[in-house]
Amino acid sequence: PDHLTTLKQDSGLKALAGTGDMREVQAAAQRGDPDAVLALDVYTHRLVGSIAAMTAATAGLDALVFTGGVGEHSPDVRRRAAERLGFLGGQIGAGHACPLW
Repeated sequence: PDHLTTLKQDSGLKALAGTGDMREVQAAAQRGDPDAVLALDVYTHRLVGSIAAMTAATAGLDALVFTGGVGEHSPDVRRRAAERLGFLGGQIGAGHACPLW
């Protein structure tokens, strides 16, 4: 197999949980599938690390806006990220479809 194709198409969530579809990963994690739980934990860890690094590089942030498929449609991922980023002092905006920082 072409190694670049494997890295592009069969790594990340798919390698850990057997699917690259976050909806399926979250559903499997809720059922207690250990591979899906690990995939969700790794995804959140990488997301939070990236947000924290960008926050440090820009000396703070005014707002944290989640976009894209997972960012827009996964309140669980947003909640998990916001909980881990609590040390930054932000709050989830009440009454909003998406958490605001």
